[in-house]
Amino acid sequence: MSDKIENIENLLKKIEAKNQHKQQIAEDFNIFEILGVAHLEVSTHSAFIANLLNPKGSHSQGARFLEKFLELIDVKVFNLSSAQVEVEKHIGDLGRIDIFITDNTNWAIAIENKIYAGLGEKQLGRYMEFLKGSKMPNKKLVYLTLQKSNKKDEDNNLYRIQGVKEEDFGKCKHISYNEKIVNWLKQFDSSNPQKISTTILQYIQTIERLTNMSNDKEFYEIINSKEAYEAYKKIISLDYRKYKIETLLTEIANKIGLDWKFTKNFYNGGRESGIEVDLSKNENPIAKLCLIFEETNYKKLYIGIYSEKLDENLKEKLKKSLNNAEWKSVNSWVAWKYWNEINSDVIEDLCFNSNAEENKKNLIEKLNDLKTAWMEINKPSES
Repeated sequence: MSDKIENIENLLKKIEAKNQHKQQIAEDFNIFEILGVAHLEVSTHSAFIANLLNPKGSHSQGARFLEKFLELIDVKVFNLSSAQVEVEKHIGDLGRIDIFITDNTNWAIAIENKIYAGLGEKQLGRYMEFLKGSKMPNKKLVYLTLQKSNKKDEDNNLYRIQGVKEEDFGKCKHISYNEKIVNWLKQFDSSNPQKISTTILQYIQTIERLTNMSNDKEFYEIINSKEAYEAYKKIISLDYRKYKIETLLTEIANKIGLDWKFTKNFYNGGRESGIEVDLSKNENPIAKLCLIFEETNYKKLYIGIYSEKLDENLKEKLKKSLNNAEWKSVNSWVAWKYWNEINSDVIEDLCFNSNAEENKKNLIEKLNDLKTAWMEINKPSES
């Protein structure tokens, strides 16, 4: 075996292992992404995080989420029993705080949450002004972003530009989804009721994709070399599929026992590619027995008889001869039906699956049924 073939086989094995793992854990099933809300700051991220932080949230787990979050942002001596959490707290002309937390005793905490949008002018400064006006002795302003900008944090330029006074820099904390929030949530992903754990896992997955931390990177790493990439390009091209389809259709057509040819679109990658057999021997009306792929990706394989000028009497005779309700008729397609499941892989169905030979035999039988029915209605009349 050549090194190139061995490398391609190894590549395929790794991809197959990755795909099997994804299938086993339903990795791509994510309610946040299905509903198209993964990017929404307020209605998705702020709402979800605030619900977890709220001891009275619908999770019914009390203050366990809040307690760990407070550790994350360096808040101590917080009265968990009197905690209150608000989303989009209106603070007059100063704006709206995405998430506001207080224990009405020691702490007032504002969280400014940014997914893709940038900060408004002096936005953090305005929120700090509100916190300083609070009766709570301790204040914390948390700036939450997808990824943390360490350089700005080191010299406090971010807070300075945002209008936070220097004496209040110590009350500010910049945290990121891709580090702090993910680590906070991973403490709970398997220690909650199943419904909560599943939702948290999907939310973590959403964050990882938003911050390019997704496990999908493991798949891309598989082809992270020129040699592997060249193999990948060969694998994904349609050349092999077309070769396999051509060989397969040739085999099937030969077993029908009539003269056949590939449709005019077969070699240029167009729709309606497959094989056709002239049933009428160039007489009128012209009729063709067809085995056709409806789409260019070799999906939706259907079989049928096509005739533009077949009279209604012959159509009715053909229907009776077939004697099967599964055959359809539309326009010039006198009788037709899909042979396989619409989205199944025909090459797998007819070449590689355990029942491939049976499938192939079934397909040939159906084509022969059509051929026989056509011959039946075109038998010379007995004088």
